[in-house]
Amino acid sequence: MVSKSHIPFLLTLTVLAYFSIVQGFDKQTLNMWDEATYANNAIDMLENPSIVVRQEGKVDLYNTKPPLVIGLQALSMKAFGINTFAVRLPSIIFALGTVFFLYLFSFHWFKSHWIGFIGSCILICSPGFARNHIALTGDLDSVLTFFLTTSFLLSMYLILKSKMDKKYLILLGLCFFLGFMTKGVAGFFHAPALALLVLILNKKLLKEKKVYFLIGSILLLSILFYLFREWMEPGYLQIVFESEISRVNTVVMDWQVKPFFYYLSNLYKVYFFPYILLFPLGIIAIVINKEYRGILVSLATAILTYFFIISFPKVKLDWYDAPLYPLMALFIGLSLVTIISAIIKNKLFQKIFYVVILIALCYPSLQQIRETKQGYISNNEAIEAEGEFLSNLNYLPQNTTVFKREQSPEHFDQVLFYIRALEKDQSRKISIKAKPNFSPEEHVIVSQDKLKQEIDSLYYFRSIDLNKKSNTELILIIAKK
Repeated sequence: MVSKSHIPFLLTLTVLAYFSIVQGFDKQTLNMWDEATYANNAIDMLENPSIVVRQEGKVDLYNTKPPLVIGLQALSMKAFGINTFAVRLPSIIFALGTVFFLYLFSFHWFKSHWIGFIGSCILICSPGFARNHIALTGDLDSVLTFFLTTSFLLSMYLILKSKMDKKYLILLGLCFFLGFMTKGVAGFFHAPALALLVLILNKKLLKEKKVYFLIGSILLLSILFYLFREWMEPGYLQIVFESEISRVNTVVMDWQVKPFFYYLSNLYKVYFFPYILLFPLGIIAIVINKEYRGILVSLATAILTYFFIISFPKVKLDWYDAPLYPLMALFIGLSLVTIISAIIKNKLFQKIFYVVILIALCYPSLQQIRETKQGYISNNEAIEAEGEFLSNLNYLPQNTTVFKREQSPEHFDQVLFYIRALEKDQSRKISIKAKPNFSPEEHVIVSQDKLKQEIDSLYYFRSIDLNKKSNTELILIIAKK
């Protein structure tokens, strides 16, 4: 049970999280690529619950990730309907879970409200955390970040405190396995850092049978999942190897090739500024405070190891840095409190300083996040135009077609989600056509100028509705020319 002393801190975090993460999270149209793919998978999961991910009834070998997030999105759809809100709700919940876990875990360990509170405030107000593909959209990375953070911090507690009771180990194993069930091998990305920390800080764990049983159980369950998927769809493991392991040095698209310090540059320029400037305080804190030295070293080891893991490959995607933010935020929170408490002995003055520095650091970042969110809502890619139009359509006429031509089947995922949602909601059948073969009284949604010209050259039609921002139009076919 949360004590009364936690209430002002938790309320403050709740208010900050609302403005940073929660407010208007469903206003932005569903994003093309991963989010739209997962959303369609979730509709299939809702219709036919299964451990196998499907797309329109067929086994999906484009999305080869384990199905935890898809299942959560399906449950959300069951409760709230097939819509953008339901797709993104699991990401929002787990982003908030990471924030509050950071605070409560820190209090449990340090018996101080301020370490976790400052760390959680920094996390909430980090533009790199409260952004698309992480906290704000229905991708996998918000849930992955939660389980990577919990599994690492619980493991760190095990290493430094030798916490070996059964319930604790079950909880730790569950966090690791659920991390795997979120995004496959990415759920083990903190394992190299933990191995280093065992060797550096607590070699006695190498003799503990319970540790080996824990590791063996996690790996066995993970392998069994992969084998089951391979049995269900032969060739699955080969695709997993190509998409999750060999792609580390396989360049599929030139734009994904980035320099080694790509993520560090992003952190400094936008995603973790100005907090990144406070990292040197950690070195001071390690020197002056023996009590927290092991914890600070552990956090620094995890941050640097994970940074190297994602920076070494040629292929880099913007959101791969997601799991760094909670650990960086806690590292800075712990460093600040360690140094300030050593300099300022008066408790009241300490609290005043913490509040002042948080306002100075977080308020500009919070404003930036809110502006960025508004930008996400206002700007959509051309490929998302038809989906945006459908998402704002209150009534769908009978005999409606989306006229759309793309290079790849996956480019239809976003509009397909909104079509399926409307079909379920209004009992309408909507078709997608790539060729202009229409009949009289057929309603056509079209955005691409070239396709509009094709219709104009072949048919007499009447405009019913026009969205100027997305250049998307609903027209009624009258007759052939």
